[in-house]
Amino acid sequence: MKFFYRTLIVAANRLRYISVMAILICSFAASAQTATVGNPLAIGQNCGGGGYNFKSFIYDSVAKLLIQAGADCYPSLASPGFNPGGGSIAFSPKDQKLYYIETTTGNNSIVWGWTPGVCPSGSQAPIYTYSNTFIVGLEFNTITGDGYQLEFSTGSAPYDIYLRKVTSFGPPLVAGPAVQIVLPSGVTINQQNGDIVITPTGKMYFILDNQMFSLDYSTYDSGILNANFISTINTGPGSNVIGLSYVNGNFIASVQGSGCSYKQIDISSGSAVLQNVNLSAGTFVSYDMATMVTGIGAAKRVTSLSSTGPGTYRVDYDIKIKNYGNVDLNAVQLIDSVGQVFGAYFINASVAAVGVLPGGLTLNPTFDGLTDARIFAAGSTMKASPADSAILQVSVNLNNPDKSATYLNSAIATATGVIFGNLVRDSSDNQMTLNPDVSGTDVPDTRGEGIPTPLTPSTWLLLPEQITGLAARRNGATIELHWSLQHPEEGAPLAIQRSRDGAIFETVAKLFSGNQPGQAYQWLDKAPPSGDNYYRLMLTGNNRAVPAYSETVVIRKLADPVTVMVSPNPFVNSLQAKVTLEQPQLIRYRLLDFVSAVIQQGTVTGHPGINTVSINVTAARASGAYILETIVGNNHYYHKIIRK
Repeated sequence: MKFFYRTLIVAANRLRYISVMAILICSFAASAQTATVGNPLAIGQNCGGGGYNFKSFIYDSVAKLLIQAGADCYPSLASPGFNPGGGSIAFSPKDQKLYYIETTTGNNSIVWGWTPGVCPSGSQAPIYTYSNTFIVGLEFNTITGDGYQLEFSTGSAPYDIYLRKVTSFGPPLVAGPAVQIVLPSGVTINQQNGDIVITPTGKMYFILDNQMFSLDYSTYDSGILNANFISTINTGPGSNVIGLSYVNGNFIASVQGSGCSYKQIDISSGSAVLQNVNLSAGTFVSYDMATMVTGIGAAKRVTSLSSTGPGTYRVDYDIKIKNYGNVDLNAVQLIDSVGQVFGAYFINASVAAVGVLPGGLTLNPTFDGLTDARIFAAGSTMKASPADSAILQVSVNLNNPDKSATYLNSAIATATGVIFGNLVRDSSDNQMTLNPDVSGTDVPDTRGEGIPTPLTPSTWLLLPEQITGLAARRNGATIELHWSLQHPEEGAPLAIQRSRDGAIFETVAKLFSGNQPGQAYQWLDKAPPSGDNYYRLMLTGNNRAVPAYSETVVIRKLADPVTVMVSPNPFVNSLQAKVTLEQPQLIRYRLLDFVSAVIQQGTVTGHPGINTVSINVTAARASGAYILETIVGNNHYYHKIIRK
């Protein structure tokens, strides 16, 4: 199947039929549409003492307000009982349970589990007890369902930090080893406080001793973990971040010191920017926090328009729907009122699944796009981990449509969270890649999303070129674009356009079409600006009244513009560090032993792209573990290496 995109004709007198649903959704998106509802969870007590409790909140990111959701929950747990001052919590998307871990005197960590909204009663027994293990925080990966514990060493400061993967608390416990996290040179942890979060897309962050880090934990199974320092969190004299949650694209931190407060943390600039967050009522200090998100997202594209007879046509749309939270969904529905979009030109519509639907979704057999626009049968559900998603194809038959008009169409996804009953709703993004979260914020209804999908028949039926397979990828400091043309018009001009924000484009190169159908094209952006880069193609052939545009593809800003890969590991006498740079920079390296003594060092002048730094280790060095420190600018990258 070929996927095509054609330009939206914006002349008001040619915009004939616009879906009533699209109008409603556009206005709703501007005011109250919510695709995700974030529930920060917290254990703690009243600020100043007393009132141990478990609480759930809803976070209003506009008002910077934590609003309590539901009644307090004081769980009845077997000895040593509920003591949030020494505990941590996390919500598991796999079994939809809250896990509470309490670390007691002697560094024994005891695990309980229950369903949020249902308080344990009758002195619930622990699930598991760790001996001589200080657990500072636990978080779950929504994609895999696995848990990851952050643990302190049990000696005196400065403390070592470890990560442990937990597949199941059982019983029996199914867990991996505690792997030490290597912190950047000069960074130490002297206080045993902080918390850990994993975002819906699987990125891990933690704050310890008021210092914020990110961690690529994909190397856990290899026994190598290197933390990346982000920023010191300046909460004021004597104050410490003790709890952390991540909801609606925001970090929410609980701070304890001379008083109790909450902060929203923004790290998009590369350092932490804090804003005050208020409680809607009362005072409460959260000794540890967790994240629950109820969310749904939708995206839609036109896939084809074809003639089916004299004056009759068939248009096919693909729609993707996905669970965008870590909470299971009930009452999942997708509304597509295509009959209202095409008005008198509409004949009928049908829907079919593309591939196999997840087990909880069932198609509505009476869908017709007009009198019944519901795509799913009542009672449809979607799991959170791994996140259920589905692609549907809606086929619409038309009779003599106005070929010069533009028809706008949105599909509306709705659902209810299994826990707390949060209602979520998202209008589809116009996306050839069927990505409901174009912004990459884990929130499918941020600014620039929810755009209706346009169809202008003339741009499909009359234009010779059809752009297919437009893709972009990063190659060192450059960005490569690839595409092909079906039914090309030889010599037709083609412009490559680039944008920093996805809205305002400029032409950065011009090419001309060949005469071979399906011919592959490539263009290299040798100097892309830093930050996000959006690309599209513009065709302006001789037979066009208006330009035709391809889909838009985006290459996101690298979280870190430098990447370092080390091989082989283990090594015998030599190894290589492959360092990818966006711009010319000096590359320094130091080989350290495990007491941080420098035993070898060097400097290389780096160029944009991949740089290979070869390191020959003298034969006199003993076998065993070392640290390779690579320094680029102010950033330090650490790799644990083993010499055979």
